[in-house]
Amino acid sequence: MTEKKTQTKKKQGGNPLDVSLAEARAKISHIERDSRNQHFKFDYASGENMIAAARKVLAECGILVTLAAVEHYEVAGRLMQGCKFIVTHIESGAKNQDTFSCPVVGGADDKASLGCNTGIWKYYLRGLLMLPMGDFDEPCAREDDFDRGGAINKVKNLFEEMQPSWTEAVMKWVDNVVPDKMTNEQLQTIIEKADSKKKEEKNA
Repeated sequence: MTEKKTQTKKKQGGNPLDVSLAEARAKISHIERDSRNQHFKFDYASGENMIAAARKVLAECGILVTLAAVEHYEVAGRLMQGCKFIVTHIESGAKNQDTFSCPVVGGADDKASLGCNTGIWKYYLRGLLMLPMGDFDEPCAREDDFDRGGAINKVKNLFEEMQPSWTEAVMKWVDNVVPDKMTNEQLQTIIEKADSKKKEEKNA
C-alpha cells in the first residue's frame, strides 16, 4: 500500500518592508506633546520629539530612514526645500524612495533651511507611520482660546487672493493643503507670514 503525501502550498509573504512598516504603525499610535505654545496656550509635539520617537520604533522593526538629498528651488518667487528620503528594510535590503517639500520661512537662510529640514522630517515621519495629526499637534481643548474657525476662513481667503499669481507647481502643492485639516500652529504661521508680507509691501 502506497502512502499518499499531500503537499500544502506555502503562503508567500508580503514585501518585507511593507510588513515591517505595518508592524511599526501598530506599535506607535501617538506622540507625547512635549512643548507648549505660550502665546496660543496649546501643547504640541516638537520636531525633535517626533523624530526621536519615530526613530526608536523604526529601529525596533528593522527599518532605516535616510535623508538622501536636499534641494532648493523657487516657486512663484518663494523658496522651496525638497528632501528625498530612502526607506530601507535592513535585513532584506528592500527599499522605497519618497520626496517631501515645503516652503522655507524664517530669517537667516541657513537657520531657516535647517528649521525647515526638521519640520520636513517631522511631517514625513508622521505620514510614514500614519499618525493622526490630532494625537500630537492639535491644541488641548481645555485651554484652546484660539479662533480656529476664523483662522481657517482667513487662510482660505488668503489662498483665493494669491491664486492669480500661482504657477502650476504651486497649484499642485496647494491642492494637497486643506486649511480645515491644518493645525492651529500652521494656520497662525500662514496668517503671520501673509500679514508680514503685506506690511513690507505697504512700506516699500
